[in-house]
Amino acid sequence: MKEAGLILEARFCFTYRILEHLLRMRFLLISVFFIGIMNSVSAQFPKTWIGKFAGTMTISTLDAPNDSVSVTLEISELKQDSVWTYQMHYFSEKYGKIEKNYQIVRTDNKWQRFIMDELNGIELQMSYLNDSFYEFFEVEGTLYATTTRMIGNTLLFEIFGTPRNSAKEMVSHPNENDEVYTVTTMPATFVQSVILLRIR
Repeated sequence: MKEAGLILEARFCFTYRILEHLLRMRFLLISVFFIGIMNSVSAQFPKTWIGKFAGTMTISTLDAPNDSVSVTLEISELKQDSVWTYQMHYFSEKYGKIEKNYQIVRTDNKWQRFIMDELNGIELQMSYLNDSFYEFFEVEGTLYATTTRMIGNTLLFEIFGTPRNSAKEMVSHPNENDEVYTVTTMPATFVQSVILLRIR
């Protein structure tokens, strides 16, 4: 009986190890599968960015209730590999219709440096990194930062900022070398964000 028990125990351990191995292989295959999918839908500009998108933008401001507006964004190619339209339209019962008809212009050969041409003499510098556009600029004393990221068929757009005069300067305690450093800090006082779904 003891010998039979040992044989059953050995068979159980062997079966368990096979199942464990199969589960590991299944996890590996699933991981490789999803990595392949993510690579296949890489959102390189302008490949997957051309089209029309729509969503509802949430407008958040410190010490004020949230507001929202309907938004559409359309991107199309004007000049191959160099110029694209950027047409963002806002629809609000409170503010009416606001149109921003700009152009995205590539300015280098690495597809990292662009400008947002507002077609009124203003050209905002943009960086394209990690499938996202980044901008940082100041308008009459207010600092703004924007990100626009493509994930699959969805665009995520966000802009936030603060008045420059909200800045507060802080000085660190001395370190072991009796050195101090200065940090200028300021709160984000407003955020506008929207998830834009492809409609065309």
